Amino acid sequence: PELGIKCAEIVRPLDDPRLNRVVDAARRSTGIHTIPKEGASKELLRFLREKGLVGIMVDQSPRKSAVPVEFFGQSTWGTIGPALAALRANAAVSSVSIYREPDGRYTLEIGPPFETTRTGNVLEDLQTNSQRYQEAAEAMIRKHPDQWLWAHRRWKPRPKLEEEWRARLARAREKAPSPPE
Repeated sequence: PELGIKCAEIVRPLDDPRLNRVVDAARRSTGIHTIPKEGASKELLRFLREKGLVGIMVDQSPRKSAVPVEFFGQSTWGTIGPALAALRANAAVSSVSIYREPDGRYTLEIGPPFETTRTGNVLEDLQTNSQRYQEAAEAMIRKHPDQWLWAHRRWKPRPKLEEEWRARLARAREKAPSPPE
């Protein structure tokens, strides 16, 4: 924000409204706009089209809008947020990490933009690109594992997501043209 760049982050509001107000005020105190995770796609796309930068945590266990991915060799679910932004808003997606140096200073690392796969098969593209982002997060964590703050079950079963994914695949198969005979 200090460089004239509009920045936002996708956040899940905390369950306690009083604590959420305090945390949100801290987030916004540096000029960062917060976008509530629920129904974020419209605001995310608008923000990106206005040339803003948006941060999305990809190491979280999403409850909605997810695709199956591998993370640290285990099957789990990954958010489609960054892949959706890349495909719909033609936004560049890069990995970003910050880590503490032994002397107490912090280093910010911004990776080069990822290649965005665009086959025309939306489900496949979302899954392929999302997997790429999961692998980048895993590489960052492996580089500084002692600095990965983790407080929830990343690999928990998500029966609702599994059901939704199967339904999406079935609908995609129904829409696919039949091969010539």
